[in-house]
Amino acid sequence: LVLWAVAAGLAERRIAARILGASLPASALASAVQRLGPAVVFVWAQIPDTSDPAILSAIPAFRPAASVLIGGPGWRHDGQLLPGVSWVTDLTDTITRIARAVGE
Repeated sequence: LVLWAVAAGLAERRIAARILGASLPASALASAVQRLGPAVVFVWAQIPDTSDPAILSAIPAFRPAASVLIGGPGWRHDGQLLPGVSWVTDLTDTITRIARAVGE
């Protein structure tokens, strides 16, 4: 539901979003990012079992690189994020940072 709430908040700002399925393999995310070339990739993890940092490492780097945001209680928040990855804290923060990244 969180991803749908983010998409709805973005739609209010006329920002398009694509929601990819739960338990998406890293290779599928990498392929989608390569095809779509998004400005932002937001990865939600509800539980620790779904917060695999390998999925973040699989996101291809472009110029300009997509902003990578993570959120949800499943991610360990110990300050050890991969370079280029940022933690978002709530719905408003997520929508604001995505809007900023797409130039709104």
